[in-house]
Amino acid sequence: EMCKEIVTRLPLIVRYNVLSLETCSELFVYPDVTKGGLASLAGTGLYGPEVSYLNHSCVPNVSRYCIGDVMFFVTNRDVTKGEELCYSYIEHEFLCENASKRSALLDMDFELEDTTNGGIDHNQDNGERPNKKQKVAKMPSSKEEDEVHYPLIDAETQSELMASPATERLELINELLDQKADPVQDYQCDKYQLHILKAITLDELGKSNVALPEWEMAVDFAVTNFPPLDETTIALRVQAALCALKGGVPVDNDKRKAKYHASEALKVHNSLFGGGTKRFLKRYEKEFSCPMRLIPAATMLMNVQELFGLNP
Repeated sequence: EMCKEIVTRLPLIVRYNVLSLETCSELFVYPDVTKGGLASLAGTGLYGPEVSYLNHSCVPNVSRYCIGDVMFFVTNRDVTKGEELCYSYIEHEFLCENASKRSALLDMDFELEDTTNGGIDHNQDNGERPNKKQKVAKMPSSKEEDEVHYPLIDAETQSELMASPATERLELINELLDQKADPVQDYQCDKYQLHILKAITLDELGKSNVALPEWEMAVDFAVTNFPPLDETTIALRVQAALCALKGGVPVDNDKRKAKYHASEALKVHNSLFGGGTKRFLKRYEKEFSCPMRLIPAATMLMNVQELFGLNP
């Protein structure tokens, strides 16, 4: 009898407590699927019960980060005494979507009550998390609005795009970006992911001057829609800064942009992880040496020294 109970409960324990692992400081090191692709950074882990006590929020006051298989939780704003600590069960890029899409991505036994007329109110300051309500059985429906839609640009699609030759890949990405958005089916984060892939591709083709606006659009999306002090913004700003230098001969305006993105990346990293410039450079060492751009290693080293002040 006990064995039957274990067989029933164990899959549920894993399902509701397992957490994904992503090493964000190496986000752009592995765009090449022949070297493992994005899967090289990802995994899943089952941690102690304390982690499972934290509830989900679409406006989280806690963010979780991984370095390899080590996971830790950091508040992303000031928290008052007695305030519940919550983090997002879904990736931060999805938090700008409406409640039905967030619920589909959660795939849990509750639905999110949409109190913001189609999405999260990012201007709310009370720190309260949206209400949760239990799911109820629904009769099958053929109505389009009742269908479950998921992001188009998932990890598999990204890997397939990155496996294409750069010129062909750029054409495919531009076609996807030019498609008219369907507010019912499409996710806002799809465009965000495409701008990142386009920036990587343009850098790979040696077109840093047109890659920089793509990096900056990705940065703007992250800063606008992600919770405060999100590590992804650090990784994006690092790439924007390196792109802006364009092989060490930037125009003054791009040089100012490079310095700005580097400064913001350092500031957020220090708020999250401490250790100043030395720890930052150690954690992002692989990103700095990433062969994404057609730049000699000596030039890249000079750019890192100029932006961050120390050798990586």
